[in-house]
Amino acid sequence: MMSDEQPRDAKVLSNQILGMERAKQRRREAIFAAAETMIRSRGDTDFSMNELARAASVSTYTIYNLIGAKDTVFYTLLNLGIDRIENVRVGSFEEGDALLAILGAADSVVATFTEDAGFYRPLMRHLLGVPDPVNRPHFMARAFNYWLNVVQPAADGGIFREDVS
Repeated sequence: MMSDEQPRDAKVLSNQILGMERAKQRRREAIFAAAETMIRSRGDTDFSMNELARAASVSTYTIYNLIGAKDTVFYTLLNLGIDRIENVRVGSFEEGDALLAILGAADSVVATFTEDAGFYRPLMRHLLGVPDPVNRPHFMARAFNYWLNVVQPAADGGIFREDVS
């Protein structure tokens, strides 16, 4: 009888843990959505963590526990922007002329940031003015890898001079 109880208990525990993780993810999404809404409505990032917590209907401690500092919230929003840019590039410019792919990728980046300038401009303004030894290098590495992947087919095709790395 012990063996029948253990799998059932493990399954109940597994479902409880899964439910808690889903609740955490919903709270994270609420925090990011609230931050995005606040940036859009205010046109800046000059709000406190208390204001963000109220807008997300969570406690300030929840933000710190689930995400971290305000800069981490902002970098996460920028990384979601990179995700959107990468999805457009992969879907639209996967095949064909390497130079056209580079131009298409540049168009994707420009379109993303200019079509939603009211959101990205305040984010970039804030983050470029704040030293961040953890999130900035990660964000910059993602941006660098995006461009490296974009230009790699052109480099492999011998389009660039030999002395260009």
